[in-house]
Amino acid sequence: MKTITIKRLLEWAFTEELIGRSVEQIGPERVGSAWGAFEAMERLGCIIQGSGTPSDQLRIYEPHEDALTVASAVADMAHETGIVSTGANIFPDWIDAHGVIAAEVERLNSVLNIEGPKPNYLMHLVISSAILGRGPDWHADTPRVVAYSYNGKTAAWFIKRRRQDAFGRWGEYEDDGFDYRKRRPYKGAYHKYRLDGSIRGAMTARIDWQVWQSALLMLRDSLAGSLKHHDLLPFHPDLHPWLPSRSNAAAE
Repeated sequence: MKTITIKRLLEWAFTEELIGRSVEQIGPERVGSAWGAFEAMERLGCIIQGSGTPSDQLRIYEPHEDALTVASAVADMAHETGIVSTGANIFPDWIDAHGVIAAEVERLNSVLNIEGPKPNYLMHLVISSAILGRGPDWHADTPRVVAYSYNGKTAAWFIKRRRQDAFGRWGEYEDDGFDYRKRRPYKGAYHKYRLDGSIRGAMTARIDWQVWQSALLMLRDSLAGSLKHHDLLPFHPDLHPWLPSRSNAAAE
């Protein structure tokens, strides 16, 4: 029995054993639920020139039986919905003096929850990470935060006021906070800030990292004891490698 990590097992299966194969070579009776993983590999364009089998060649010998077991386990994740990330602690390494990053994360969480995961999202994430030899790149620079302005140069002022509506109900609204007669902001006026650009890509990359780590744990547990020639080492997910107190090294 060869002792191996779940990450290395997936890399071995999808870049050394399963790459460059066809279902005809393996035989439909041998593929079983692994076919979903083979279809995903084809859609991902995972036959990599210079690594594995060239795209114009197919292997003529059968894949390792443990690799087929791995492929079946990954294919079974095609419709998995049990791995969920709330987006919590996504950007603790970013300074958020005005709270705009936290507000945007909350808004994007709502958007992503409504959109839901894409079909076969988990299976594609696992296979693509195995082929690349690394997980999603969660590194991102702190976004630029800018004040709302009148003309793109001078920061705008805002102030909260109260007024009655047509039914006599009092409500609060936001008004221009600059007193043009006295040429100064009203007492209690404030600036408002926004992100200069989108953080959706950075946020989804970090969520992908967390989902990938959770998927590795799920696969490690499901495959433990079912492999004939490999013994899996314990795996401890690293869900927050971006924490300031942590090393930036990706977890194995």
